[in-house]
Amino acid sequence: MGTHVANTGAAPHLRLVGIAPGDEEAVSPVRRREVARENRLSSDLGADDIRAEFSVEVARSLEGGRAAMLRPERRRALIAGAVDRGLREFDANLVIAVVQDAARRSEGIASPAVRSRLALVPGVADEPGLSWLLGAAAAVALALFVALVSWLSGG
Repeated sequence: MGTHVANTGAAPHLRLVGIAPGDEEAVSPVRRREVARENRLSSDLGADDIRAEFSVEVARSLEGGRAAMLRPERRRALIAGAVDRGLREFDANLVIAVVQDAARRSEGIASPAVRSRLALVPGVADEPGLSWLLGAAAAVALALFVALVSWLSGG
C-alpha cells in the first residue's frame, strides 16, 4: 500500500515577498499572471536575435530529414558566419545541437520548447567581456567624479 495524495486542482500556496499576510489571496492571481507573462517574454527570442537567425540558417542546411545531418564543410561555414556576427564558436555549436535535436524530435524551431532551449545559449549581448568593460569604465568615471568634487570643494 502506497500513500495517495488527492489532487484538489488548487494551485500550490505561494508566499509573495512584500505582500502582507492577509492580502496574499487577493493579489496572488494577478501577480502569478504577471510573473507568467514576464517569464514567457523573457524566453522569447526576437526575430533579429542572432540565435534565432542562426537557427533558421542551420535548419535550412540540415540534410536527411529526421537524421538531421550537417556536412562538416557546411558546419564550418555556418560557425564562421556566426562568429563573424558576434556569436562565440562554442555557442554556435550549441545552437546547431539544439536545432539538430529539434529536427530529430520532429519539432519546429519556432516551437516554444525549442525557443526556450535557444534562449539558454548566450547571445551577442551576453558576452562577459563587454559587461566587464562597461563596469570598469563606470567605476573609473565614478572615481574621477569623486576626485573632481573633492578637489573643487577644497578638501
